[in-house]
Amino acid sequence: MVLVLELRTSRVKNSLYVLIPRDLARGLGIGDQSVFQLTIEESDGTVRLVYQRDNTQADRGEEAGSKGMMDSLPRMRVPKIIGQ
Repeated sequence: MVLVLELRTSRVKNSLYVLIPRDLARGLGIGDQSVFQLTIEESDGTVRLVYQRDNTQADRGEEAGSKGMMDSLPRMRVPKIIGQ
């Protein structure tokens, strides 16, 4: 399953952030202590940011071994979904 969302950046001091909507974070088991690796891919004038979660580090509030992380996504309120 591929889910494409339109997200806007948020400015905090001199940095820009792409925030994960709370319902989406809960559905994916992302918590305050989650760790991600960021890969930046640039091609033909476009930039793709790929965040990969480091599942080796347990996060408070996560359910270890939960069934498919994306199973609950269709029921959640999320920002505008692009294309289907």
